[in-house]
Amino acid sequence: MEDFLFKGLPVVEHKGKYIIFSYYNGKIVAIDKEKFNKEEVSEFLEKQNMLGTPKSCPGDYNDYVELVISLTNDCNLRCKYCFVGEKNFCKKIISKENIDEAIKAVKELAKVKNKKEVFITFFGGEPTLYPELIKYSMEKARQELKEYKVSFGITSNGVFNDEIKNILVENEFTVTISMDGLPKFQDKQRVTPANTGTSHIIEQTIRDLKQRGLSVIVRMTITRPMIFEFKETIDYLSDLGVKIIHFEPITIGGRAKENEEILERPEPEEYAEKLAEAVDYARKKDVSIITSTVMNALSPSYMFCDGVGKNKLAVTYDGVFSSCLGVQNKDHPLANKFIIEDTNIESWLNAKFDSYVDDKAKNTKCENCFAKYICAGGCPSRNFNASRRFRKNR
Repeated sequence: MEDFLFKGLPVVEHKGKYIIFSYYNGKIVAIDKEKFNKEEVSEFLEKQNMLGTPKSCPGDYNDYVELVISLTNDCNLRCKYCFVGEKNFCKKIISKENIDEAIKAVKELAKVKNKKEVFITFFGGEPTLYPELIKYSMEKARQELKEYKVSFGITSNGVFNDEIKNILVENEFTVTISMDGLPKFQDKQRVTPANTGTSHIIEQTIRDLKQRGLSVIVRMTITRPMIFEFKETIDYLSDLGVKIIHFEPITIGGRAKENEEILERPEPEEYAEKLAEAVDYARKKDVSIITSTVMNALSPSYMFCDGVGKNKLAVTYDGVFSSCLGVQNKDHPLANKFIIEDTNIESWLNAKFDSYVDDKAKNTKCENCFAKYICAGGCPSRNFNASRRFRKNR
């Protein structure tokens, strides 16, 4: 029998045993294949408190709702795989009026979801190009969301000045820096408009923030050559003071399609093997490796992302609401599935974002797949870039 789903839990065959993992309490059990009796195993799992029910999406496990403010599509770098792309590019910047509308909307969302916290994160493009809008958003949020615990985060390329560093440190931001590890990869894949490398700038940014008490999460876009040097990458980032590294394989979309000859996506089995080795090695260095797969494994869900599940609201530089960070403008081929031009929160809450693993669906590959509630249909934007279909189970 192949790997399968049993009582909603993933079961993987390995060396004559069935390995069962419970996302609900983190327990793992191994049962000899010849001794696998469904009734007995079911009773055992129940006694071990390993069973549970998936939630709608990963965000349902959190105490907060999230507002993502995409300040701009403008950027001071020209990364080879950026999802924005170059064709028909026109610089756009969000208005203060749109920021106001979004903050009011997330307040209503928090009420609907009965959450006590609001996490506001800045995205782009490169959000640090507009510090005045970051400061305006924080001030407005603190005025409008007084009854909630409000915290801030940012996803940046790390190429920013001391003014930004002061804002991040003084307001205790959660900082994610998009960086591709070793200089030889960073300087090839994440370059300036003049096609020069940026690793020396990012190194200094991480050191400066670390010295001032602010650790960063490094988010790496993984191309195939990088997987063979994961250990060296962990050593390098650990020496800079990084404690959390986020791996995600490259999506061949946007500008990546314009640079496919130099950007190779790792093969799944090869990547999984190297990832497992990296996780073990990182643990010895007191470094955590995270991926969307691992994060979803700890929050079994019917839907892959918080946007589709209505826990994460994104307002774009066009001033529209989106449920997908990869779909930020009305020209995107998936715009009609994830963008709502009416910025009334009721319209967004009532929208049908058509991406899920249907628990009642029949005759689909998902029905009994061992990874059903980990994959949860996958990221619809990545699915679309990979196969031109946004649903994986069709």
